[in-house]
Amino acid sequence: MAPKSRFAQYLLYDWLFQDVNQAEVFRRHAAIAHNKAHRRHLLTYMRRWSVLTSSLFLLGMGIETTGSSLCAVFYVLSVMAVSPTIRVFTAWWMMGRPGYW
Repeated sequence: MAPKSRFAQYLLYDWLFQDVNQAEVFRRHAAIAHNKAHRRHLLTYMRRWSVLTSSLFLLGMGIETTGSSLCAVFYVLSVMAVSPTIRVFTAWWMMGRPGYW
């Protein structure tokens, strides 16, 4: 089910994948095959999160040169944006391994 907002669809990738915790074996394997086929889209999401993280950090650095304490807000936001970047990379890497189901 796709998110209703374009902003959520731009940054969140969960709507591309199916749940592999199915009781039936055939459905589980179909969901795994679907997820592996859509793995290539994770690189786009990783790039988006990396650009957002870098932009927030650079904005914080730029504001820090003015001596304003507002830079802390952008530093905190950039650190918070690192987590989805790592999560996307881990999902992409794990789905590409031969032992992934």
